[in-house]
Amino acid sequence: MLVLLCILCLQTCQCSSIMRLEDSLFPPQTFTRAVFIDQDFTSAETEDIQRSLQEWETATHNAIHFEIVPSFNHNFDAILALHQKSLIILNYPANTPMVKNADRAIQEEFNDPTLWINAYYDGDQPTPTIYVVSERILGQEAFISVVEHEIGHSLGLEHNMKEGTLMYPIQDKSARHITPDDVRAFCKLHWCNDQLKKE
Repeated sequence: MLVLLCILCLQTCQCSSIMRLEDSLFPPQTFTRAVFIDQDFTSAETEDIQRSLQEWETATHNAIHFEIVPSFNHNFDAILALHQKSLIILNYPANTPMVKNADRAIQEEFNDPTLWINAYYDGDQPTPTIYVVSERILGQEAFISVVEHEIGHSLGLEHNMKEGTLMYPIQDKSARHITPDDVRAFCKLHWCNDQLKKE
């Protein structure tokens, strides 16, 4: 009888203290994503990608954890067999049809023929993939900002039309990093602790 009353209380009462008690009894798990980084990146670029992943972990108070898988060598079948929740980050040349098509798409969207992409996220692949056109990215901070932006897409974030946020679709000359607006967008899609939601 006591168990039944507790269940009814949890289902009908909107009291925040009960919700906090429920969270403490059943804490959500940090979700982990395996990350495969293309060996065609330079060692400096690989370090910058790792820093970008760490920035997302820090900004979300470790609500997301990225596990970097060593020695990635384009063996996609092995990746799919070993890791269902994974992310691939590839170094991609600018002269490929995919990049040229993406350039045309963004130029049409913003009616600006001078725009081109620095990176591209494709969530429709069997394993979600970020294509980084590193030859187009000038400077370390810009590289980190571009990768952080695409990681945001891999976490489900859409473009944010507020200038200055990480998820703003056009990168200006000043590098951007994760802002409170970006974290709030993350928290709408994933579990976040109460402290993070207030920041």
